[in-house]
Amino acid sequence: MRPAEFTEQQVITAGAALQAAGRNVTGFALRKQVGGGNPMRLRQIWDEHVGAKKSPSAKPDQPLPDTLSQEVATVAVALTEHVRQLAGRLHDQAIESATAILATETEATRVERQRVREELQDAAVAMEDREARLEDARAETEALHTQLTDVKAQNLTYAVERALQGEQLATLERTHKIELARLQADLVLVSEQRDTAARDCASAREESARLRGQVEVLERQQAQWATTIAARR
Repeated sequence: MRPAEFTEQQVITAGAALQAAGRNVTGFALRKQVGGGNPMRLRQIWDEHVGAKKSPSAKPDQPLPDTLSQEVATVAVALTEHVRQLAGRLHDQAIESATAILATETEATRVERQRVREELQDAAVAMEDREARLEDARAETEALHTQLTDVKAQNLTYAVERALQGEQLATLERTHKIELARLQADLVLVSEQRDTAARDCASAREESARLRGQVEVLERQQAQWATTIAARR
């Protein structure tokens, strides 16, 4: 069971405040005074409070004189009419108060709906902006991955080329050294055979000169390769 929103003491205090202000204590007036609640429940609490204060002690009925009885009847008729008119006015006031409250609550509901609608629109815009920025970030990440992959591939290719170049240069250097050693050995052999091959002296000298030219070329190439290798290191 849902608990009461307002205590009985709060309702009684609100009713006393309405009376002190010279206003009629109605369910809707109590509702407005306390700030909410069921008008019927609030009025019931107030009526029970008023009834408890007015409980008279029981007295035996006594017959009234005819004149007084007529006056009481006249007053009762007038009072009944007055009560009927008062009830009508109270009813009209209650309707007007309820209508005003309904209009106020309707306007508040409309404003709240508009606020919620605007917040939803702002949230949708913010979500779209975040999704766009996320998509841009994803695209940038993919581009960076691609660029990084390309750089790694280029570095690997360059390293392989450097390694191959170094290996080729080393192989060529070894080959030239071997060739130089062979040529030097041939030159020694020719020099040794020079004395014993007088007939072939001229040819041997030409061959020796040619071989010396080849040796000088190879030595210059070797020096150039050595310089190149040292520079690349």
